[in-house]
Amino acid sequence: MFLATMMLFIVLALAQAFVPNITWLIVIRFLLGVPLGSDISTGYTYIMGSQTGTLYIGVTSNIYTRVQQHKNGTFGGFSKEHGCTRLLYYEQHEDITQSIAREKQLKGWRREKKLNLVSTQNPNFKDLAETWGWKLITTNEKMNP
Repeated sequence: MFLATMMLFIVLALAQAFVPNITWLIVIRFLLGVPLGSDISTGYTYIMGSQTGTLYIGVTSNIYTRVQQHKNGTFGGFSKEHGCTRLLYYEQHEDITQSIAREKQLKGWRREKKLNLVSTQNPNFKDLAETWGWKLITTNEKMNP
């Protein structure tokens, strides 16, 4: 966490040094991998969990893609190291900056409070994205491996 925060500040400082008039939103968009011409009006704050109970809190502009990255292991860092592949909670915001602020708020909470939040939307702590990306088939269709 400390290393990621330091990296963020270094990137922001370099961006400000080389492009003095750069806005924070442009830097945030770059760090999230969102092209400048695309719509970034909505954002998501989410909580992923592991089978052992480890929680990861993140923010994204595309919840579907990000959850698949967690599940496929292509999103590195803490969540990959600790096997956080189950979507336990998410909330949508009108603006990505609101999502970032909410992420910071949730990261400051104690574990018990985070678990209480998850239980409001997901009392059984099941994977909310378990069926995302799966095509429903009829009885006459076959699954292709």
